[in-house]
Amino acid sequence: MLFPLTPQTNRFITTQYSRTKFLTEQGIEKIIKGLDKDKWIDVGGYQSKEVGISEEVKSADRICQAQFLKNDVLPLFEISQALRQANDEYWKLELNHINLITDNISVVKYNTGGLLNWHMDICATLSTRKISFTIQLSDPKDYEGGDLQFFEGDKTKINPALREKGLLIVFPSYSWHRVLPITKGTRYALVGWVHGPTFK
Repeated sequence: MLFPLTPQTNRFITTQYSRTKFLTEQGIEKIIKGLDKDKWIDVGGYQSKEVGISEEVKSADRICQAQFLKNDVLPLFEISQALRQANDEYWKLELNHINLITDNISVVKYNTGGLLNWHMDICATLSTRKISFTIQLSDPKDYEGGDLQFFEGDKTKINPALREKGLLIVFPSYSWHRVLPITKGTRYALVGWVHGPTFK
């Protein structure tokens, strides 16, 4: 007869996100200068009209613009080290790469009226996303609204600390999150994902 041992638990697995001041003003300026004013792409959400019907229609769940970043303006080594440290401390997910070909790091621009409703970054076609991250590139004085929120049921609230310029926010890609509508100004944020073996 075998008596099973109690498996070691990860008591931080439900931690929603970690945050740390990451980019300096000079680092942010380098990223902003690497953007091309003519390469912004309108990013709109899509949803099926009815369950089981493949036809899709535009949705107002995502209103923003984005563009991929040139790798030479990104502190990739420093980003990867910070992401691994956050993962090792909290979630201990199996990670192996940032996909710079088909799921590249990009900058998202939210103008007045821009938003991103509740969603997860992992889905059937992106099932290998494990960790998501965003870096705040805008001064919080440059825009109103546009707060990043993580779903906590009736405890969901706005956390002003998440607006700090240069802040790196790391979270599991299965976390529900959103960006509230921008009511004034423009918000820029860098976004990216770390991949690993698919959840199973």
